[in-house]
Amino acid sequence: MSHAVNKPRSQPKIDAATEQLIKITQSNAPMTFLQQIKDQKHGIVTPGEERILRDLVNKRVFPNEVLNLLVYQILVVEKHSTLNQNLISTIADDWSQKHVSSAQDAINALRNRGKERAEKTTRRYPKKRINVKETLPDWAKQPRKSQPKQSKQGLSPEQKKQLEQQLNQLKKQK
Repeated sequence: MSHAVNKPRSQPKIDAATEQLIKITQSNAPMTFLQQIKDQKHGIVTPGEERILRDLVNKRVFPNEVLNLLVYQILVVEKHSTLNQNLISTIADDWSQKHVSSAQDAINALRNRGKERAEKTTRRYPKKRINVKETLPDWAKQPRKSQPKQSKQGLSPEQKKQLEQQLNQLKKQK
């Protein structure tokens, strides 16, 4: 009898900073974690943020480390100044559907979310270059007739002499 061996899913390698972040998210309660981030950003925890986080904790859908990564993503990575109920609900619902249950799962979901967003943008705005050949309207093609063309040679000797006489007369009048 042969038994199928369940291989663990291969986890992408994480760097030291990510490992440190995971340790911090695992060792802090969500309100404490939120307060620490707000302190670092020189901000305050708003009553709305407290309510949003309290509601998520009370639902008991995610462990604290996942909630903390959610807070970190919104406030630090995406650089929002406050927690936004709609954004939190969207990400939390997505994670719930993907069965995110640990900090590592949350990090993988965030990485995949970034890739998915980039793919959607590429699909929505493909990099097609469209060449448009523009033609001038008829009125722009016609030469201007208002000014007579001047010769490229400059003033003739007679014109120079006449100009000097006029300048001398103006000097005498002063």
